[in-house]
Amino acid sequence: MRNRKIQLNKRELFWHYSVVLFLLVLPSVDLYYEIKKNQPLSEIKFSYLFIFFAVIMFYIQRNKLKFKTIQNFYSLEIFDLALKKTAKELNWVIDYRTNDFMRAHRKFDHKESGSWGEMITINRIDNVILINSICNPNGLFISLFSYGRNKQNINQFVINLEKLSKIE
Repeated sequence: MRNRKIQLNKRELFWHYSVVLFLLVLPSVDLYYEIKKNQPLSEIKFSYLFIFFAVIMFYIQRNKLKFKTIQNFYSLEIFDLALKKTAKELNWVIDYRTNDFMRAHRKFDHKESGSWGEMITINRIDNVILINSICNPNGLFISLFSYGRNKQNINQFVINLEKLSKIE
């Protein structure tokens, strides 16, 4: 169960990692002109900083795909109620749903945050619940920052699970 990551299609992966590609544009152009001019590549250049930041952003974006694991002591009914309650509270639009899986997104809302929306994935497997919230790779614009919304999506679902299990 360790190192479980959210599964994205090719288009979603491209947009999720697009910041890395963007950071590599300047060094690529610089490298092209250095080769064209037949100059040595040993000089320290400003564009090497972009490569450094691109590597850092790659690891950050890769880590964002990891699921948070919650021990599953909850009945299917509690799980279902927590999903419905959280979706209503946080204005999730449910894209796909089965008894043990849900994929939803939150649309951009300029009144609440600067985030362009999030994609929320929750998977219930045997004794664990896997949950992930990332900036929506299917949104109108790609966002690097969720301004706390990804954390809020996960935390609110966990809070609702715990509250509803105490009522039962």
